[in-house]
Amino acid sequence: MDVGTVSLIIAAFVDGALGLACLLRARRSRRSLSVAALCVVLFAHDTVCLVERFQSPTHASLAAFHAVLAAALGPLLLRALHDTLPERRARFPLRWSLVFVAGIAVFVAMAGLDAIALTVLGDALHAVLVIPAGLGIARIYRSWRGAGAARERTRLTILFYAAAGSVVLYTTDIAAAIGLGVIPLGVLGRSVLLLLGFQLFVQRALMTAEEVSARLALFGGLASMLSVIYWLLVSWVGDQRGLYFFNTFIASFVILVLFEPVKGFTLRITRRIFLRESARLERELASLSEELMGIPDPGAVAAPFEAALQRGLGARSCSLWALDRDGTAFVALGTKGASFHPILATDPIVEYMTVRQAGPFVVEEIENDAASLVREGSRRFCEAALESARRLGADLILPFVHGDRCVGFASVSLGEGALLSTDQARTLDPLCRQIAGSFRNAEILRSLRERDKLAALGELAAGLAHEIKNPLGAIKGAAQLLQAGPTVGPAAREMLTILSDETDRLSNVVTEFLDYARPRRGQPSTSCSPLRVMEHIAGLLAPEARVPIEIVAEAKDVVLSADPEILKQVLLNLSLNAMQAMEQNQGRLTLRLRGGTTRVPRGSVEIAVEDTGPGIPPEARDRVFMPFFTTKPKGSGLGLAICQRLVEGMKGTISVTPNLPSGCVFTVRLPA
Repeated sequence: MDVGTVSLIIAAFVDGALGLACLLRARRSRRSLSVAALCVVLFAHDTVCLVERFQSPTHASLAAFHAVLAAALGPLLLRALHDTLPERRARFPLRWSLVFVAGIAVFVAMAGLDAIALTVLGDALHAVLVIPAGLGIARIYRSWRGAGAARERTRLTILFYAAAGSVVLYTTDIAAAIGLGVIPLGVLGRSVLLLLGFQLFVQRALMTAEEVSARLALFGGLASMLSVIYWLLVSWVGDQRGLYFFNTFIASFVILVLFEPVKGFTLRITRRIFLRESARLERELASLSEELMGIPDPGAVAAPFEAALQRGLGARSCSLWALDRDGTAFVALGTKGASFHPILATDPIVEYMTVRQAGPFVVEEIENDAASLVREGSRRFCEAALESARRLGADLILPFVHGDRCVGFASVSLGEGALLSTDQARTLDPLCRQIAGSFRNAEILRSLRERDKLAALGELAAGLAHEIKNPLGAIKGAAQLLQAGPTVGPAAREMLTILSDETDRLSNVVTEFLDYARPRRGQPSTSCSPLRVMEHIAGLLAPEARVPIEIVAEAKDVVLSADPEILKQVLLNLSLNAMQAMEQNQGRLTLRLRGGTTRVPRGSVEIAVEDTGPGIPPEARDRVFMPFFTTKPKGSGLGLAICQRLVEGMKGTISVTPNLPSGCVFTVRLPA
């Protein structure tokens, strides 16, 4: 079997495997479909060429099929490059390409040519492939010159030189065809080009030159060692068929035993020679992983994490973000956190990390995803995520995902010209899982400490309430008795009135503190209609309300597994706060119910209390649920803290956001 036949067999297997891989990877992606179509036609073309080599003389129908396949290769090549390369300003003339292929097919069907004439036509069409090949190389070069991102430019550089080398290797096929005695290598060069294109632009994997050299050395070393084992055991048996099969079995058994040790030894040697940067990164990550063991505070992770990435990756800067206790935003950790505003959990970059469900990735991959998506809404989502990543100044993002929840992430700015390969990005994945577990453990530890603290606080509050309220009752009774005396003057009467009022206020503070430390327990078997609770609250507030009250029910038939009295206490407290905030200016109080078919997570119900008052300053928005924090002159600072405790007792969440253009919105989310 000559070299040309072996090359066609290898190329046919490569073409078929790559076409199937493209279809299995992303059948809806235009890029994958166009590359798969090219690979399938190449597979059919190489198979026909093999059949023609073994069949003599060539049948006319086979030669006609060969000519049609040769005519289709040029348009399919240009279409695959058009859908794969990042620069797409020029429209691809798909209609005229189909007309060209259909015209060739009709001509072949109607001409009634014999096998020799059809073979000549096929050879002519093969020669015409020089035109789309030249146009394709020019297109790659134009995209390479216009590429701005370092990773995309590197991909296009590799593809350009591989395409040029493939064209040069095809000259050996031409020389062999005219009888110059040159070994034809063009088909093998084309197979290498397809493999590189699939690796770089379909799988979006990028390898540095050192990694390519290391992989070639690894495969070559393994193949050489295994070939030596076969040669030592099989080459000397001669024509002894029984001994040949016996030695083949022994050689296969020896290879299975020695494969892992030989692979490990070869891998260590190649990594020591070719992958010094990757080895340094792995050492830094291993040292960091050991240093982070047992650290309960997420804030203590930021400094060693940034130092390790600077040493291992040459990172210019690094910011660590962790989910806050309410689960509504991510806050920056470490000394640089003050210069960053919180990132909402609904930000597109956070949603992209959650939907992607993968390890670390470079920001350019978001742009590549946007270019490969078909739906306009999906592309806009990726563009919004890309804009958020650019606001962070991130080149590399490391998500910390625990289960199906993103508990934090790191945004890394790489140095100028720094290039992170796909294999190097994968080495960061175990560290990301470790930090995600650390963040989750810190969250659990914080909740346990808070629970223990509140349990002790509840016991203390019960005793304090009894010890304080009894003297307060005596003080108030004495003040009222003195106030009713006939000899009390106006000034003393006024002071006794103040004493009585302040005693009532102090008694209310003690009662609220007791409610916070030992909140009400709802009936677990009860259910309620949130719309009826909202209507009841509006009826209670309407007689004394200075602003109009509006109820907007976007979902009317939802039912909550919650105690209606506790829900009424929460919404009444939020509504009273909103009305007090709007006392100085006219506005509107809106109670809004969302759920069912509205834009709310499935299985949840949202009740929003919206006002148009002055709002809450940004610096105070993160502290409104803290006990004893208040912006009111005579507030106790326990109302919102009690609301949060009650909502959490109903397995829900409460959050506050601005109500543009003025005011704020308190949103209570409960399970339906």
